[in-house]
Amino acid sequence: MVILKNSLKMVLIILILPIGLGGCTVPLDIHLINNSGHEITITFNTDSGELSHDTYVFQVGKGEIFEEAVADKGDTITIYMGEKILNYEGKSIPMEFVEQTGIIFINRILRLQLESDGKIYILKPGSPIPAKEFPSQPTGYPLVPEVSENPNIHKEEKES
Repeated sequence: MVILKNSLKMVLIILILPIGLGGCTVPLDIHLINNSGHEITITFNTDSGELSHDTYVFQVGKGEIFEEAVADKGDTITIYMGEKILNYEGKSIPMEFVEQTGIIFINRILRLQLESDGKIYILKPGSPIPAKEFPSQPTGYPLVPEVSENPNIHKEEKES
């Protein structure tokens, strides 16, 4: 009888736990595909101005998953691409573009693809990568950067 009672408690805990965690913020991982034709360096910044991640460098045609990265409204992404600095402001993310995995420990993944014109497109879960065609983009997407010159590139060229 005690074993049955304990088993019943465990089942109730397993069923109630996800409901109790429903109010918790689930981190969002970003899977960014570099389809720009350039090696890039990327930095994520939170709306409080703190760096949320180290700076990453990755090759053309490669994708990287940034765990617990932030690209929501008020956050910024900076990409260094050759002679350009591309600054993006995060936009609200529609849930139909977020892939969710797991039951008790939920992972959320947002897939984005950077193109050669600097635009970042949002991809639906399960779409092929790199995407050749993009789904209808929600309001605010594709992300269009503010572009400026990378002073470090020009400084190096002048010194040569």
